[in-house]
Amino acid sequence: MYFPPVVFVSLVASASALVTPHVPSGLNRRSHASIAKARAAEPAPVDVGLASAAIPKRQITKRCKSRPTSGITRATPSATDPPASTPSDAPPQNVAPLPVPVSIPGVIPSVSIGNPSKASPSPSPKPKTSTPAPAPAPAPSSPSGGSSSDPYSGSHSGDGTFYSTGLGACGITNNDNQPIVAISEILFDNAPGYNGQNPNKNPLCGRKLNVNYQGKTATVEVTDRCTGCSQFSLDFSPSVFNSLSDPSVGRLHQVEWSWA
Repeated sequence: MYFPPVVFVSLVASASALVTPHVPSGLNRRSHASIAKARAAEPAPVDVGLASAAIPKRQITKRCKSRPTSGITRATPSATDPPASTPSDAPPQNVAPLPVPVSIPGVIPSVSIGNPSKASPSPSPKPKTSTPAPAPAPAPSSPSGGSSSDPYSGSHSGDGTFYSTGLGACGITNNDNQPIVAISEILFDNAPGYNGQNPNKNPLCGRKLNVNYQGKTATVEVTDRCTGCSQFSLDFSPSVFNSLSDPSVGRLHQVEWSWA
């Protein structure tokens, strides 16, 4: 290939310009060397974290110096000096005084240490109680209003009343003028030989009683049963009651009677 001389010269100049470093005007090789030397003299950057970790800690080498004892004299205790008081011998400070015991007859005093307000009172002695001996059993008493232990014999006493007569428990119809009496249901129902089935066949039906009230006497026949009478009380016909007392009294006390 053929290049003209002008083109060839231009190519050579361009190549030499590219190969040769660009140097500004007024700068020679010495200035380059001084700049490189100045940069080499600058200290290298130091890592702060690594430098602080590498610095050793300062050790304290200063110690307290002992003072000379040549000029100090210490007193030695002699045999005549009193012993020094210990903290235990010193009187206590800010401590409440001990309570003063007060003697009371019959009561044992209690001693409390410390705060008197927190002291628990001692219980007073309990009086001794004696166990009473068992009371003797009461003797069996005789039936109410009677003087004999056997209710179907002997003499007895009780109240006296009267009632309107008619058909009685013994199966007999009576009137107010007849000398009849009704005995208590206690005596009637518990009569010896009575089975409690037919009252008309009670062995006490038809039996006679001798009655005495304040000197007045009467003889009556059992024909009825009194449900409201006590064991030895009697309920008379009106005619018998009138012979013993005034009907206005209503009830007689301490009427004595016996089985005939």
